[in-house]
Amino acid sequence: METCLGQESQAQFYQAIEGRLLGSEEFVNDVKHRVGEHLAPRTVRERIDVEDLLSAAMHCSGLSRGELCGRSRNRQTVAVRDALIVVGRERGITNRQLAEALGLDPSSVTRRVDLARSRTTDSQEAIELRKSIEPRSSGKWQRTQA
Repeated sequence: METCLGQESQAQFYQAIEGRLLGSEEFVNDVKHRVGEHLAPRTVRERIDVEDLLSAAMHCSGLSRGELCGRSRNRQTVAVRDALIVVGRERGITNRQLAEALGLDPSSVTRRVDLARSRTTDSQEAIELRKSIEPRSSGKWQRTQA
């Protein structure tokens, strides 16, 4: 590590494999061999732009951008915001991008993602909300009933 002190950051050091392990393919394989494969592999899905996701969430929920990106604690607004965050992370949007788009602190986005992932079961309402925000192959979204 001392040999790298004073060097500029390099993009290759920020490319974590599967979003979990940082290092060369050889290092990742070595760690998996020593530790074991404890985490289920995440499926890589087509990336989506944060603005497209925001548009989908606004269209589906009937909320305005101001409502969605504001500080409202209204139950419906919070549910849509949380669904947007989970879908966004599943589609390759970073916590920082989501935080900037929603006017939140990045740590708040991280907590919401961790909370959603830690739940063993989701309510049917949460599942349906996430499905409705997901872009359809036709590029259209369905409006949900709140």
